[in-house]
Amino acid sequence: QVGPDEIPLCPRHGQPMRFHCGTCDVVICGDCLAVGAHQGHKPIRYVAEMIDERKGQVAKKVEKLEKDVMQTLERSLSSVDNTSTRLTRQAKKVRNDIRQAGERSKDMV
Repeated sequence: QVGPDEIPLCPRHGQPMRFHCGTCDVVICGDCLAVGAHQGHKPIRYVAEMIDERKGQVAKKVEKLEKDVMQTLERSLSSVDNTSTRLTRQAKKVRNDIRQAGERSKDMV
């Protein structure tokens, strides 16, 4: 919750800017709404409502991003595991091939 000292004042009217003009997508004061340039604009909402709504929107986006990042990390980890397994198999085969080549060389001597 925003304290009264934290609410910015309208540069034109000196009143607290507690409203949001949906037409212009700006924060306005009551005088701007009643007699100023935003008279008749829609929708007009309290800034606190807009903040709560946008917090919810941001939370949903963060949740989706976290899910996407986790899926990407899981795919990457799986790929690393598969590569590690493949390299381990290849290393065993190379060691075996070297051992067999050494034995053939011994037999030739």
